[in-house]
Amino acid sequence: SLNLRGSMLSNWKQTLIEKQAERKILTRQLDQHHAELTEWKRLLGKREIAHRIIQTAAQLTQAALQEQLGSVVTMALSSVFDEPYEFVVEFVSKRNSTECTLLFERHEERCAPLDDSGYGAADIASIALRISFRETGSTRPILILDEPCKNISRDYKALTAVMFKEMCKKLGLQMIVVSHIPEFREGADQLFMITMDHRGI
Repeated sequence: SLNLRGSMLSNWKQTLIEKQAERKILTRQLDQHHAELTEWKRLLGKREIAHRIIQTAAQLTQAALQEQLGSVVTMALSSVFDEPYEFVVEFVSKRNSTECTLLFERHEERCAPLDDSGYGAADIASIALRISFRETGSTRPILILDEPCKNISRDYKALTAVMFKEMCKKLGLQMIVVSHIPEFREGADQLFMITMDHRGI
């Protein structure tokens, strides 16, 4: 009887020792998992912060582009037309990507530049956009135009030539224009005449 109790007690002690060892292992594993979880939370927090920084930088860049493109193109349109459109740049996020839409606005109504505005306004906006992109980049301040503004009516060609000259002055731009339009020739700072005969140019 005493031997049986002693044997049982010895077994319980052995089981207790084994359970205590298992508990130590589980405690260490739990501490390790807790440390890993803490590290993942820290990394996730940094990722969220980085994501917010990128979003903020993108929003600031978009706002700067909206202001620069909108102001330069609107200035060009208002220099030529009596009742000009305002040029609007819209950025819209769709399916994890950002889309840019270019619009004309007048009297709180918007339209696509080629839909209802006539091609003359689109011509002016196109040239002004090219000037704006040169302003935002590091390219040389030279713009070459081959027969620009074909869709501008005769009434607005002289004002278009004035607009070219004013934008060049304000933005420090040199513009080389190939054109047969008299108003553009009259507004040029320097003129080169190219003629062709039976010998060629």
